Amino acid sequence: MFDINNQILQLRTEEAHDELRRLVDLGYTDVILTYPVLEDGTYEIDDIIAKFNMYKVSFKDLNLYLGNEVHYHYSIIHRLKNKDVLTLNQSNYVIIKLPLDKKPELLNSMFKALSDYVIILSNVDEYKYFNFKDYIELKKQGIKFLVKIGNLRRRGIKLLKHEMIDFLVTYDNIKTINSKLKKKINIGYYKKINIDNYKDIVNFDL
Repeated sequence: MFDINNQILQLRTEEAHDELRRLVDLGYTDVILTYPVLEDGTYEIDDIIAKFNMYKVSFKDLNLYLGNEVHYHYSIIHRLKNKDVLTLNQSNYVIIKLPLDKKPELLNSMFKALSDYVIILSNVDEYKYFNFKDYIELKKQGIKFLVKIGNLRRRGIKLLKHEMIDFLVTYDNIKTINSKLKKKINIGYYKKINIDNYKDIVNFDL
């Protein structure tokens, strides 16, 4: 199985290794480690790249990949196209985190400007300004949805039941999906959100 985790690179080395071992024990084979940038416009990532490379060399039980979770910011288009911030594994997939309190006025303009990228909205079920019709319209635009397993509540479960989630990940809290809910998910769809949707990101014949 594949995963996206946005916490491990922010932990101390010993804690990070413990979390990576937990992922191995849960059956994960490949993990994209992301790190948030542009929270306040900053994008210093050199130290994080060094830490990632250390884990990649020293931790042999997982295939590790690197990327950023890019916070919505007025400079986001410039930073991405200038390669100041990272896509996922140097692919054209990019995770974008929107503000929680208010829908950005220029959101659709950003989507159009980044049409060369496959946009994954991080924790999409947490944006209360989106209703279900909005989710449908976003999917029509080709936007991908990421939801963390530990946040599968009413809204997230509805998206899952309608097979609208593209990446169901540990993110910042390593948990497994509720067994009762898992039984209700189509096997093909479960494989899609845990394996198949990563194919173009990791450049691997799955």
